[in-house]
Amino acid sequence: MEILPVRTELGRLLEIDWAAALAEQERLFAERLRAEIAGRRRLAYFGFAPIPLALHLGYRVERCIKVDVYQRHHTRLDWAWEPDGSHSETLPLKPQLFLPEHGSKDEGPVVIRVSTSHRIAPSETAEVVASSLAEVDVALANPAEDALRTQSAITEVVVTFNDALSRVKRMFPNLTSIHLFAAVPVGLAFRLGTQINPTIYPEVITYQYWQRGSPRYRQAIALAERCRASLSEPCLDLVASAGVDMSLYDAPSRFLDALSFGWEHQEPKRFYEIMVRAYGSEYRARGILAESGIDIDSINFNQPPRAFWYEALEVAVRARLTRRLARKARMDASIAAHHTELDKIIKATHTTEDGACQP
Repeated sequence: MEILPVRTELGRLLEIDWAAALAEQERLFAERLRAEIAGRRRLAYFGFAPIPLALHLGYRVERCIKVDVYQRHHTRLDWAWEPDGSHSETLPLKPQLFLPEHGSKDEGPVVIRVSTSHRIAPSETAEVVASSLAEVDVALANPAEDALRTQSAITEVVVTFNDALSRVKRMFPNLTSIHLFAAVPVGLAFRLGTQINPTIYPEVITYQYWQRGSPRYRQAIALAERCRASLSEPCLDLVASAGVDMSLYDAPSRFLDALSFGWEHQEPKRFYEIMVRAYGSEYRARGILAESGIDIDSINFNQPPRAFWYEALEVAVRARLTRRLARKARMDASIAAHHTELDKIIKATHTTEDGACQP
């Protein structure tokens, strides 16, 4: 399926009418893609598009479906990933997160820069956002166009971006908007867009880069509640068919029974860290996931534990098996050192006989 909201050349990106492009992509999503992804388990995304449009399409798809992204290699001119671990010793791919030391209860915007293809200079973003509560960077030590050569490297950046969003929301509870500057591959932009939850975060403003422009970044598409009045239709259909109370969707204390894992909250992140520490090998992870009834064929284990557990928990929450996974882990005598932490998480909620979650 092709989603083509605008036709342009790379040298003419500055001429895009972003309002028209947004309206057309919304139409294409509603008419073509939304029904196709409803009920499906996986989506493969091959993106060759301006970064703001890739972010927006990912934002509309959300986290209701497992997404495998592919990106075009600039030298080989193909879409193939390299095997995980093939460059772990020569390329510093672990993304770094740079946050301010202190938060604030003031109202105002926050700037987030994601630099994996090229380094985004603070002076360039200051040209369009002169004043902000804070500036946050998610960056590779040595950005390059083809630096992210494996799917696990992409996932590492997504996890760090999630952490940045979560910590910014906690440090600046009254932030009014997030200005997102992304020098990233198109596939990564799509994945980043899927992580932006409009029920939790304020308006996220995206930008298009133009080297010969002044300023070099121009505001493009705003990802906000008005882009979609509520959750997208595939998510609503899943929620309705499962008989889930909508109040469970993002409640941090109820994530074991929700249809969204809630990566921006502390309790889900604590559970994630326990799983990574307790089941850090592929063999042990496969065992506990299979015992919990989770589809291990939907998980790519050829990547570091933090990356495959991120995928595993996304699969678990879509199947409403997160609580079962937590209970199975609690019954595992081999991870007794983690039982106290698991008890706190499991006892934070309980379910009634009909499956509804109660605090």
